[in-house]
Amino acid sequence: MAAVATGGHSCRLPTKVGAFPRHMMTAGSTGRGAWRVRATTVCALLLVFVAVGSVRAAPLIGGTIAYIQSVGLTYEIYIVEAGSRNPRRVWRENNPVTGVKLSPDGRTVVFESSRERGFWDTELYVVDVDGTEHAQITDFGGESEIPSGPTWSPDGSRLAYGSYAMLSDATLTVATRDGADPRVLLRTPPSRFEYLAWSPRGAAIAYYMPTAGFGAHIMLISVASGETTSLTSEGGIYIAWAPDGTQLAFVRGMGVGQTRGVYALKAQPGADVRLVTQAEMDSSSLSWVDARHIAYLSVADFQKIHITDLAGKAQTPLDVGATARLVAFDWVDPARAVEPGGKVATTLGNLKAGVDLQ
Repeated sequence: MAAVATGGHSCRLPTKVGAFPRHMMTAGSTGRGAWRVRATTVCALLLVFVAVGSVRAAPLIGGTIAYIQSVGLTYEIYIVEAGSRNPRRVWRENNPVTGVKLSPDGRTVVFESSRERGFWDTELYVVDVDGTEHAQITDFGGESEIPSGPTWSPDGSRLAYGSYAMLSDATLTVATRDGADPRVLLRTPPSRFEYLAWSPRGAAIAYYMPTAGFGAHIMLISVASGETTSLTSEGGIYIAWAPDGTQLAFVRGMGVGQTRGVYALKAQPGADVRLVTQAEMDSSSLSWVDARHIAYLSVADFQKIHITDLAGKAQTPLDVGATARLVAFDWVDPARAVEPGGKVATTLGNLKAGVDLQ
């Protein structure tokens, strides 16, 4: 055997003419030189395909990221084009801000804010990424129930959110993007519906629901019928759908005896749960970068977004230009590919920031 090598890969060639398929030889020739030219060409092409596959294994960065950073008791929401380090501040307040979600068109952010009376005064608010059109879209009254885990429909026309209730029924609600026409899909005695994630095709919403004792489920609810299905009885938070809608990623490890990390499972009952990475996590957000990569926050560097492939191999962290600790993020990419190839970059276009910007 002889070898052709490039880029750290090699291709072995047979040293006898008879050992190589006849169709690989030059027409009308059985000489060693003729078939070796053809064979070398084929091997070179194969090595090119291997090299291209290696390049495509890297995450395909594009789209827009919204993130929250905390500076002392001040919370700030920024928008940044993925891959750049030039964030634009769109909101700032001296109250805890969590649960940031960016609309699919990249123009509006929904978030949770706890205001005058603390935790039980939490409501949902929206603000456009140019810093205008700020509005409160829920009114739970600041008593014993607060909204939780907002998520956008794939077309951006609706929002869904759960609730955390102590004395009243917990609810899972769908409303228009400005909070109008709320429709309760699910209601249960005092409990929590949290970490909602609307499926890419729009038919279902995944959510977290605790059970008696210390148990918890990841559930699916049909938006059309309200029918619910349990995917796993071992729980999981910060739920995120893969671009093709076939699997979910989530964080687990808050309970006794659990390994802390990012997990994934197919979106069907009884599917095996697999550990993706045991990275030093700051588990407050998850997002799929593409069909093979998941983004998360880590204590290894509080100011960057960390990325892993599905085999648990860490990728280069993404610098978003944060100047303080990241509290949460959301990553929206209209061009996110279902398959790893074929993705194109997107930008903020002419969107302008508000008057008080970095």
